[in-house]
Amino acid sequence: MVSSKITVLIPAYNVEHHIVKCLDSIKMQALPPASLIIRDDGSSDGTETKIKKWLAQHNLPWKVYAGPNIGQSLGRKELLSHASTKYVMFFDADDYLFSETVLAEAETELDSGMDVVFLGSKGLGIVEAWDDTVDALTNVLMKNVNPRVTNVYRRSLWEDIDFRKHGYYEDFYLNTQVLLKARKSVWFDSAQFYRKHPNSTTNRNTDEVKIFLIGYYTKLSYAFLRDGDFHEYAEILKRRVINRGAMHN
Repeated sequence: MVSSKITVLIPAYNVEHHIVKCLDSIKMQALPPASLIIRDDGSSDGTETKIKKWLAQHNLPWKVYAGPNIGQSLGRKELLSHASTKYVMFFDADDYLFSETVLAEAETELDSGMDVVFLGSKGLGIVEAWDDTVDALTNVLMKNVNPRVTNVYRRSLWEDIDFRKHGYYEDFYLNTQVLLKARKSVWFDSAQFYRKHPNSTTNRNTDEVKIFLIGYYTKLSYAFLRDGDFHEYAEILKRRVINRGAMHN
């Protein structure tokens, strides 16, 4: 069997009813991952037990370990420290891949020189921009590209990334940092199913979230553009992403 260069990293929290479908979709890949590591983030249900039972049934050398509840962002940082492969894929424990060729196609793209393979989602609830000053970036990162980090990346991009816990749009914050480092990226439509949670921070339209986003984008603007032109910054990011269309079934 051809050896993959991808490690799949999954933070899991209270997903006992969804984790099996997630793992099944990764197991069915034509090019299985080199490794898969799951961190149980202090679940209060039977998540860890369900994962261990599934791994034993399928006799796979994938790993699961438990830790205190630290949230997805810091959990991903910890998981990343265990990955030694050239490429990594972050994935959510309650989502699943549609096609059996996702990892194979992603690895082909990365081997050809791409830095990121963005995996488009079905079920993704788009959050509209609330302020003109953030409109350009929200369109690039929330509509044209998967704003979450459940994508496949060249691992080296994640060196020196700030994983601080904001409480809002943590994936959004991570992806903008990665996009600034990536020179070539590709985007596939409908590669994964995203389970939308109505109470997640991504779906809250509150003044507190608006203030966070406006302040965040202002900092980005001053950090990367001397003239503070948000639209120019958005165009820079957009040019770095190639739309390949749907993954092959």
